[in-house]
Formats: sequence, structure tokens, C-alpha cells
Amino acid sequence: MARVAQMIAVLVIVSALSGGVLALVSEALAPQIAANEESARREAVFAVVPGAASYEEVKADNASKPYSIFVVKGSSGEPVGYAFECSGTGFQAEIKLMVGASSDMRRLTGMAVLASSETPGLGDKIKNPPFSTAFNGLDVGGGLRLVKNRPSPAPGEVNAITGATISSSAVISMISQRLGQVTEFLGRSATGGVGGV
Repeated sequence: MARVAQMIAVLVIVSALSGGVLALVSEALAPQIAANEESARREAVFAVVPGAASYEEVKADNASKPYSIFVVKGSSGEPVGYAFECSGTGFQAEIKLMVGASSDMRRLTGMAVLASSETPGLGDKIKNPPFSTAFNGLDVGGGLRLVKNRPSPAPGEVNAITGATISSSAVISMISQRLGQVTEFLGRSATGGVGGV
């Protein structure tokens, strides 16, 4: 019985020390992790809106939790489009995206995956062409839809990734939802002149 108590005591001490070390490392690295996430976010804004030279972040409040809209400006300071983040659950875990849109919100200009833990070789193909590039110049004036195996998708249509329909569908769903929210917010804010809108 004493041997069992000794093993339990050692296990508790090792667990407490390990947890303490992990907490210290996490706290020490938190600023660097935040800086890396901000850098990736900044790079994504410039990647999804062609002609971007700078941007201004605007906080939107018309969803269940506030989100950011990036008013993207060209080299002469004129608005060239918008970028916005969206996230949702894919097949395995949360997917985070940065999406670019034209200044009239009728055309997507790009999509970048900020974070994803989808199945390697299947769902993680959302990061790669042809799926990721299908959003470049995509007309969404009539909505956004997922289709299967269309050689020439119509405006607003994106081909699903074979074997990864859930991941593909999740991306389309989260972009569609956020696109509607951003469009509503910008329309509501147009009279107030948000960020050069």
C-alpha cells in the first residue's frame, strides 16, 4: 500500500511540475505568438486584395460576436476593397479564413487560410489551388454556392474538393455568412462614412 501511495505522490509532483513549466513557457511565448498571428493576419489582408498598400481596421458589431473589417486602400489612398476574417467548424476543427472583396462587395478578390487542422491530403486542400484560387475575381452578386465537378462553374459557384465536401461546404458557408454581415454593416454604416466607405 505504501508503494502505491509513493507512486501516486511521484505522479502528482511530476504532473504539477510539468503543468507549471508548460504554463510558464506559454506565458513567456504569448507575446511572440500574438505578434506572429498579427503578422500573418496583415500579410493575408495584402494577399487577398490586389493593389493593397495600406488598410484601416473597423470593428463591426452586427454579429453574435464583434469582428474586424479591413478597409483596404491603394497607393494613392483610395479604397480598393475590403478584407474580413471568418471562421467556422470544418470536418475536424475550426477553420479561420481571410477573405477579400471588391469595394462594391459584388466580387471576391481572394481567400487565404489563416488556420486549419483539416485532414491531410483531403480537407487541407482548401489551402491549395484550384480551390483556394477559385475565389479570385469570383462574382458573388447572386450569392455563393458549392457545386460538384463542374468544368466551368457559373458566377458565384465554387467546385467542391473531391473527398472533402464537408471542408469545402464549411468554407462556402462561413464566407457566405460573413459576406452578408459585412455587406449589411457597410450598408448601415455608409451614411456615417466608415473608413472611407
